[in-house]
Amino acid sequence: MNDSVNEVIDASRTAPGPALLSRSLPRELLLLVLCLALGVLVMPCIIFAAGRLSLGPYEHGGVFALWHDFLVGLAHGSEAFWFVALCPYILLCVLRLLLRLLHN
Repeated sequence: MNDSVNEVIDASRTAPGPALLSRSLPRELLLLVLCLALGVLVMPCIIFAAGRLSLGPYEHGGVFALWHDFLVGLAHGSEAFWFVALCPYILLCVLRLLLRLLHN
């Protein structure tokens, strides 16, 4: 019985407390904003380049026309466009998870 109490106490010491969460939240929000900016500004350019190489010219114009269409899709709440915009942050979270699993 005493061992289980000690395990609970040890687990509570290693669990993130309110002070740790309050320090990591601004950093996490900054990472989210940076990744979202990357997803909105860079991802359409990468998609444009890949599409141009494999499919040919974009029907509505150049890279700025694709970027405009991308922003319109975001404004309309399209899940596919939001997935592309959030993809850098999702990949960062998956990478963190894999590193944590490998570390443990």
